[in-house]
Amino acid sequence: MYRILVVDNEPYVVDWIAFLIETKSRQEVDVCRAYTAKEALQWLAKTRIDVLVSDISMPGMDGLELAGIVKEQWPYAKVVLITAYAEFDYAVTAIRNNVVGYVLKNQGDDVIFAEIERAMKMVETQIEQEGRESHRDIHYVLPMLQSRLLQDILENDGDFDERKEEQLQSVGIFLKAGTSVRIMLCDIRSGDGASDVVENYYARQDIVEQVEKKLGDFYSIWPVLISGRRVVWLLHLQQPERFQMQENALIQGRIELLQDTVRPECSFVLYAKTVCLRDVKEIYTKLEKTISRMAPLSETFFIAEGTEVKDVRIDIGVISRRISYWLEENRKKLFLNAIAYYTEKVRENSLEQEECYNLYYTIAIQLNCYLEKLEIPETQDMLQLKRQLFYPPADGSWTEKFEGLSALVRGTVEAEERIKSGIIQNTVDELKKYIREHIQEDISLTRLSEVTGYNTNYLSRIFRLQTGKTLTEYIAWEKLDRISDLMKDPVRNITDIAEETGFRTRTYFNRFMKKWTGKSPKDYRNELLRQ
Repeated sequence: MYRILVVDNEPYVVDWIAFLIETKSRQEVDVCRAYTAKEALQWLAKTRIDVLVSDISMPGMDGLELAGIVKEQWPYAKVVLITAYAEFDYAVTAIRNNVVGYVLKNQGDDVIFAEIERAMKMVETQIEQEGRESHRDIHYVLPMLQSRLLQDILENDGDFDERKEEQLQSVGIFLKAGTSVRIMLCDIRSGDGASDVVENYYARQDIVEQVEKKLGDFYSIWPVLISGRRVVWLLHLQQPERFQMQENALIQGRIELLQDTVRPECSFVLYAKTVCLRDVKEIYTKLEKTISRMAPLSETFFIAEGTEVKDVRIDIGVISRRISYWLEENRKKLFLNAIAYYTEKVRENSLEQEECYNLYYTIAIQLNCYLEKLEIPETQDMLQLKRQLFYPPADGSWTEKFEGLSALVRGTVEAEERIKSGIIQNTVDELKKYIREHIQEDISLTRLSEVTGYNTNYLSRIFRLQTGKTLTEYIAWEKLDRISDLMKDPVRNITDIAEETGFRTRTYFNRFMKKWTGKSPKDYRNELLRQ
């Protein structure tokens, strides 16, 4: 979304240009209107501005001064100056203050809008260009190249020849085919889908940094980012004569510290022996299969040659922490998957009676604590749910109790979603009410954001999802409804009607009616009166 501030001391010019932008732009725009330089400064103090469209000659502060303030506060913002006469003496100052367009008011709608549109594209281009330049930074590129080369070694067949060694050395990895390394995998169970790509990215970066801090004093470390939720490390012991005898105990202790530091839903698998770099593919494949079978609430496993990982490991402290985290961070799918996993293990008789008891009531307690924090009304259904949670059928098997628990959890998640849906609907209702009650005012998305406390993008999204209309469309139709009611009174003057519905100028009102009805105000009124 682009936010455009239009400034002119003549109201009809502001309304004309604002309407021009809203009508012609194919981008999502939020147009803010200012009828004095003072009003413009108020807008700049409370919201981001992408494009400033301003007259040059205004009382109190001219457009170039205003452009300088915009540049200082919002460096990406571009400026289009509009004036009634050629003032080319301002050219040098204009260039310095991010002025990219200079048009005369008499040059027509198409020329003026073309300059504004060009300014929007320049904002977008500048941001993209700076992003590309940052990607070219060596601190970004080098780790990426290292990761790609190592991933190729892990996943692809082929001889580890001198050429491969030279490629590694060219990116700062001084390992040979016979070099002994350790392999460690981390599974980040943080996201439920594509919407969590960004969050998974930051989770991975945090884990990579923490591994470097915890292990970097005695290992050379090379991370390999395999996917959105998986990280692999190759670890090379720097001083084997000093650490080799106690290496396993040392690395196990450091990883335990690591798991207390990073996100609580991370699980690690570490191969308990060193392996030559040329042989890492086979071991990596084995660890990949292992980590995919691990229990959702497990911590760290050390896998040695010829050993198999246990599928189930009950640690009530770990389970309690992770369930609490998943619930608080809205990772409900991860929670449901974990319960389904342990329900299946109970069904297979993989857990002892005591383990079943501890696991069941740990889950129940954490779920109840979460319900209390939600402050869900104590309806009869909710009271019944809690009774079922803590008093499962005494004569039922543990399999039946866990199946009942799964059903209760799903019911709780659904209840919470209904509550959230109600909050969204209340917000939309609040927006509709405010628009109806202030229809005689100039209502911008920024103003609606101030009223509700939510950002403009969120408001636009939920309103469209709930109503099928954009906020701009809804405001326009509400204005039109009010206009229609007023026009049914043949005594009322059309200019008065325009003012009562938030239009400062008759020209702006005429343009609005033409856009939304296809008729002039007079023709629209005549049609209403004939009905």
